[in-house]
Amino acid sequence: MIYFSYPKSYFPHKAIEIKSKVDTIFQNDISKLEQPEKDYSRVTEKAELEEQKISPEEFKLLYPYVNNLTEDTKQKVNSAISDTEVNLFKNNVLITSPIDFKTIISGYSVPLNQKGLLSVLFELYYYTGGAHGNTVYDSLSIDLNSGEIYKLNDLFNPKLNYIPQLNEISIRKAKEGGVPLLTEYKGLTEDQKFYLTPTFLVLYYQLYEYTPYAYGRFEVKIPYTEIQSLIYPLSPIQKLL
Repeated sequence: MIYFSYPKSYFPHKAIEIKSKVDTIFQNDISKLEQPEKDYSRVTEKAELEEQKISPEEFKLLYPYVNNLTEDTKQKVNSAISDTEVNLFKNNVLITSPIDFKTIISGYSVPLNQKGLLSVLFELYYYTGGAHGNTVYDSLSIDLNSGEIYKLNDLFNPKLNYIPQLNEISIRKAKEGGVPLLTEYKGLTEDQKFYLTPTFLVLYYQLYEYTPYAYGRFEVKIPYTEIQSLIYPLSPIQKLL
């Protein structure tokens, strides 16, 4: 048997390529070890603390919880409800700014509670002085048997390009309502808020997003019969048709 040994110069392009890769890896490893110089002249040794005291004259948190579900599902549903309530409070009240809250009141409504579906609309009102306070909203739509929290895209057939059609319907419905808008309504947002009723899909928006404070929450109500072609057999809306 005869063996052939090729000289290193036989594959010069390969040798150059391998050396280049090794050099790159070596340089990357060296860069990881290099640490920027610390500027010890700007080290903070003691925090300057301020205090935010929340003690409104009127304070009430009101939210629902569910009892008649299996333990796992009950945990999912009630955790989603309490998390929504906590996030509303955290994002609008527990802020790092010296604000004198005079009133904090949360409440809720239940636009749908049938056929294994629950929709809850949360609201948090707070007043810090001035002409009027502010109200913020959030919502949950839930399957009571699985504990699934529905997003808007869970309602529609994923194989259809439903957004342009839903936008067209929602813009038409908004115009039919004759609502005094601060700015032109352009349809769905990236994180569109919604809730369900026995007969409508309701898209809603925060105060000042499209309407003046005096008008209240801006809503676009879309009958299920007008979006029936966009949903699919596993959509929760099928239970309501």
